[in-house]
Amino acid sequence: LEFRRVLFRSTKSTDLPTSTPAAAPTPATFSSGEDATIHDEVEAIGSGPHSSMPPARRVGVGARGVPGRTQMTVKNSTSYELTVLFDGPESKRLVLQPRTNGEVDLAAGAYKVAGKVPAANVLPFYGASTFANSAQYVEEYYIGR
Repeated sequence: LEFRRVLFRSTKSTDLPTSTPAAAPTPATFSSGEDATIHDEVEAIGSGPHSSMPPARRVGVGARGVPGRTQMTVKNSTSYELTVLFDGPESKRLVLQPRTNGEVDLAAGAYKVAGKVPAANVLPFYGASTFANSAQYVEEYYIGR
């Protein structure tokens, strides 16, 4: 099985997914400040067997959060807990419960991005993306055969 990422393209910020299922009490968590650990995890995934991912695509201008920052909305369409790691100007980890959405605020710039689920038969993914200043991105992750 391969782990794949699908990118949504939207022309209106109202098209962005904004809610999570009511049954998920903690749909997403993210952390920062663990730069060495996140960097090491991303490098380990990149140097081992992994699926490649396409670069992210912008879906809007003017991030909803802090001006000058990049807003990333991530949708986990898998039946597993999903961990997405961003290693670049900032290092952040986003953890999503199955079938939930989450958001992460990033500094603009070039990132190495890796993701994994806790399933031995699913390859992690790894790739590089450059995120623009004051932009919005939406990504959906799923497992394909």
